Amino acid sequence: MARGLAAHAQRAQRLSVRQFSQTPVHCNLFTDLVDELTKKTQFVTAKQLQKRIIMKGPRGPEPGFLVLDVRESYEWNEDHIPGAKYMGRGNLEREIEKHIIDMSDEIVVYCARGPRSIVAADSLNRMGFPNVYVLKGGIASWKKDMYWWAENRLTYEHWNPR
Repeated sequence: MARGLAAHAQRAQRLSVRQFSQTPVHCNLFTDLVDELTKKTQFVTAKQLQKRIIMKGPRGPEPGFLVLDVRESYEWNEDHIPGAKYMGRGNLEREIEKHIIDMSDEIVVYCARGPRSIVAADSLNRMGFPNVYVLKGGIASWKKDMYWWAENRLTYEHWNPR
């Protein structure tokens, strides 16, 4: 019996060490969710989005076409795609109806790199919005392709130095 307890203790020790050397379980669950949602997500490239935004010139996207930034407010304050509206991921479901006139309007959602916008797009689809797209690669792909973005030089750190 003592030998069995010792083996159990060694196994428990190995498991606890392994837990700290791997990605936490909650991250794996989120990654699995995003991977599953990606299969049914409609994507647009930065080039496709840029063409749609400039169709109406300096006024931004045409009516019936909405670009949503679902990042955190501090991310929006640092930079965002011109013509986009800020709607943080945490408020999306509650606030979306204030910005949509017709349920069939086209919506492009973006975040920093893609995962948050994929989850947001799924939520909008489940609410009944059929024309929801995700900017593939997020604002990072937009910047990489060298499209113009709005930038606020006075970020939180400027107002609250440490």
